[in-house]
Amino acid sequence: MATQKVILPASGFSPLSMLQLGATTYQIDKGNAVTVNTTTDELGRLLGLGAIIAPLSGTTAARPVSTVIGHRYFDTTLGKPVFWSGTQWVDSTGTAA
Repeated sequence: MATQKVILPASGFSPLSMLQLGATTYQIDKGNAVTVNTTTDELGRLLGLGAIIAPLSGTTAARPVSTVIGHRYFDTTLGKPVFWSGTQWVDSTGTAA
């Protein structure tokens, strides 16, 4: 189980929505980030609802340590986007970043 920050989309949810993940219910204010403890399957469900995994950008040192495959993160230290391959962060050419 990993801790992830997610942002629900502005449309399709009431201003305050309840979200059940496993045994935990979260109250989520659409458009604002919330930290959830979630498995990869639950994170996939959130993405299917249109959620965005946060953070979307930051330094190399601040990158999430585990996330879903394909998570895009703009690395401000490197000045370019990097992507989670499932085992490591790579740049658009597939080179470890």
